[in-house]
Amino acid sequence: NNNNNNNNNNSTIMLQTVVELSDIASRPPLSGLYQPRQRPGDDRSTRLLLTQCEPTGFRQITYFADRPDNTAIFTVRVEASTQAFPFLLSNGPCVEAGIVDDNNSDNDDPNQKRHYAIFHDPHPKPSYLFCLVAASRRLPYLEDVYTTQSGRSVTLRLYTTESSATHVLPRLQFALETLKKCMAWDEETYGLEYDLDIYNIVASQHFALGAMENKGLNIFQTSLIATDPQCTTDVTYNVVEKTVAHEYLHNWSGNRVTLRDWYFEFGLKEGLTVFRDQEFTRGTPGARIEAVKILRQKQFSSPTALRPDAARESSQHSLDDLASSTTYHKGAEVCRMYKVLLG
Repeated sequence: NNNNNNNNNNSTIMLQTVVELSDIASRPPLSGLYQPRQRPGDDRSTRLLLTQCEPTGFRQITYFADRPDNTAIFTVRVEASTQAFPFLLSNGPCVEAGIVDDNNSDNDDPNQKRHYAIFHDPHPKPSYLFCLVAASRRLPYLEDVYTTQSGRSVTLRLYTTESSATHVLPRLQFALETLKKCMAWDEETYGLEYDLDIYNIVASQHFALGAMENKGLNIFQTSLIATDPQCTTDVTYNVVEKTVAHEYLHNWSGNRVTLRDWYFEFGLKEGLTVFRDQEFTRGTPGARIEAVKILRQKQFSSPTALRPDAARESSQHSLDDLASSTTYHKGAEVCRMYKVLLG
């Protein structure tokens, strides 16, 4: 509401949206906010809520113009029953947390109280990078601290949703060490320093995608981040190293520097990040050979049948179709060609 001629006055509009999530257990996975289906052998006492917003899942949570070029600063308040969901996590540092003050309630039972947590990401981001994790028990985590070249301390936390935490947490150590090496490599190679004070990863066997680079809060399928020196093969170690690096490197090639649109620039976002993770892992024996093998197997179905798929697609039946080997691996080779030709 601006009733004068001062064009510098800013108006604030608050829009409150109430969304009823009915029967979320039957909702198709990987779309907005969902409750993973229980599997045989799962701990039935643990209930999870996860999100997957890339490419357009955020619109299934609330009304939003969820184009990738529509960025905003997110301050997220998450509120839930202390008994149903004692663990709450979202993008960025937690700036405030506590018990909801309900003056209208005479119930002093702590298990019947509601609590809240407020998370603030100071950097503008598209809605597809929004993330929320809620659990019916406090998730254990492995923690370390990384010191950037400028002297900032970044807290690193790797959570697991598995009930056998004492078994899983030691298996996250290799991923934690890889993360620290990749953060240092990105600083030394590209001068890109991580820009938040905390970096969270949640490992869950219930996450149906491989991994997702949500800003400051990655979600990984457990099989892509957990290793065991007693039984993990070299190939799996290489996959874990590459995947952890890929999701972290997205912080600048995809998150802070994001897309204008999905069709024309998804291949650039993913291709550039695959190229960067290949550069990070090129000291790993056989890494470049494996990358070329994947490219040849996916792009050439036989020695005589060329597939001229473009790394930059002009159209698709679905945005989900963009996530192909062409956009990832062929896109990386296009970036490599730029480096060879242009330096």
